[in-house]
Amino acid sequence: MKKSMMFLMVMVLFSSVFVGCRKEEVTNQPVEEKEVVESTEEANKEVGKMVEFTDMLGRKVQVPAEIKTIATPNVDAYRILVQLGAQDMLVGAPSNMYGSKYSDVDTVEVLAWQEVKVLDKVGGGPPNSEINIEKLIDLKPDVIISWSYGNGEAGIGQADLLQEKSQIPVLCLNSISKTDATMKNVEEAYAMMGSITGEETRAKELVNYYKLEVGKVKKIIDDANVTPARFYMCSPGNILRASNSYIPPKQLGFENVGLEIGIKGGEITKEHLITWNPDYIFMHTPSKVYRVDLEEIKKDPVLKSVSAIQNNQVYHLKSFYMGWDIATGVVDTYIIAKVAYPSLFEDIDMGEKGEEILKEFYQAEGLYESLRVNSDLPSFIE
Repeated sequence: MKKSMMFLMVMVLFSSVFVGCRKEEVTNQPVEEKEVVESTEEANKEVGKMVEFTDMLGRKVQVPAEIKTIATPNVDAYRILVQLGAQDMLVGAPSNMYGSKYSDVDTVEVLAWQEVKVLDKVGGGPPNSEINIEKLIDLKPDVIISWSYGNGEAGIGQADLLQEKSQIPVLCLNSISKTDATMKNVEEAYAMMGSITGEETRAKELVNYYKLEVGKVKKIIDDANVTPARFYMCSPGNILRASNSYIPPKQLGFENVGLEIGIKGGEITKEHLITWNPDYIFMHTPSKVYRVDLEEIKKDPVLKSVSAIQNNQVYHLKSFYMGWDIATGVVDTYIIAKVAYPSLFEDIDMGEKGEEILKEFYQAEGLYESLRVNSDLPSFIE
């Protein structure tokens, strides 16, 4: 009887263990489903993930891994967004691009995307001008693209202050330089905007297009083994302020007489201009309302002995405009080559070439004539 009882107890114990194991097995069955749920939760967390981004001031900024909305007072950033086809990300645009003392008509970057006129303006336009922080806070963009024109600690301090006041990530960008670093800045600016928008390939294509077109022009000049053209370039509004940092003439091997006072340029005298006696004068001309008056120069009795003025070789170029548009930079490159070496470029129709260039960058038609009129570019009509 004791043996029977012992056997019975063993069987009960065995059954309990077995059932327990079965329960454990059943309980652990939906492991795969649980992992799927956890993966979904992790995927949802990715939406709010922040990543570190280094801007053109060297600032390391935490930005959303997926940037969907951008506000910018920086015209460089605006125009690159339009050229990349990423303008729909914009919720706030720069002020003063048009309808201001800098240009009373629509500029190329506005004509290419007229919808910008219904966007909220966040201040800015020219580098380092006032920014509307309250509007930026209201718009709540994922990032703000500001300027990096400030030097060293001053520029970093300005960007950090804007970020602190708005509580929105601020990235700084710059396409020009008063040194020889302009092309380096251009490449970094397009790479940065390409990375932000996911349009890295398009960004590289545009920079390469610029280099290719400038290379074509330079090769024609080099192959002809001509004497380098001697030129002087002035800033908008003042014939006696040298603008020495514009790179298209330099890239073509032209001789800039104004470099005698340094690459940063600055104020000169009429005696400087007479002594230098350039063959060509190029005038930085953002628009018809922001330019040097050519007729006034021609009337100046002191300057009439300057070769460029005497021979009517004074021309308007678009040059910089709240940063630098490399699209109009290519246009300027062809213009300066055509006026300095007309026989080498007589087959280039600037109307057709200008339209081709601007369409390549902006994917819009009918831009060149407006640019030509607003910046008073040479028409090349005999």
